[in-house]
Amino acid sequence: MGSGASVPQNLNKAVEEVMAIKIEDVEDYKNEVVRLRKLIKEAYDSVEKEKERQAEIARRVYTGKVKIIYQQYQELFQIDNGRINVDKIDEDYCLSDVMPGCKLALLNNISIEEMHKLEMNNLPIPFQKKFTMDDGKEVFEELYTYKDGFEPRKYTVVVYEDPAQYQLDMEKVKARIAADSNITIGGVNVERAEGCSCIEGNPCTDANKYNCKDWENRFAIAKKNGWSG
Repeated sequence: MGSGASVPQNLNKAVEEVMAIKIEDVEDYKNEVVRLRKLIKEAYDSVEKEKERQAEIARRVYTGKVKIIYQQYQELFQIDNGRINVDKIDEDYCLSDVMPGCKLALLNNISIEEMHKLEMNNLPIPFQKKFTMDDGKEVFEELYTYKDGFEPRKYTVVVYEDPAQYQLDMEKVKARIAADSNITIGGVNVERAEGCSCIEGNPCTDANKYNCKDWENRFAIAKKNGWSG
């Protein structure tokens, strides 16, 4: 059964507890009133939360436009019967062109940063299901969006690079950073104050955000380079 099944129980429990109180047994009226108000509010909030959940479910449709996010890009893509071809996302965002051999995953309404926080706390990540068709093509399935007049559902692309290609890319990045470690101003070499620390195993922070080579994926890159989290 869904989470909605517990809402009436929570409310009934609160009502029953209030009705069962005997005035002669109450020693501290003020604290008892505070406790009961909190109990009733929690029960009321659970009812309202369930109403919101049911309203959100009622808005869902499985054919329409979804917003698929990759870094700064946020494009609308068509889904049909809850499915979209993985190749369609790959081609439109040119991901395999930049990262040959990469694999794609899709997050349901959470960001990359939120995903990394879940990873670090060993919590489940809401990836969309992926299915391989008879022709070998992959599709994401069980996607949904919302009826006309509502903001399309958001999904975030996660790119997993081919390990061998990733290592080559990291070597290039390290070489580029080494080459840029000293800059010339007016004929004088000046050591640069900050650089991307992700490839050294330490995720960049806000202090050097604008020098980070891949801010959105900083935790993943640092982890691949020895960061324990």
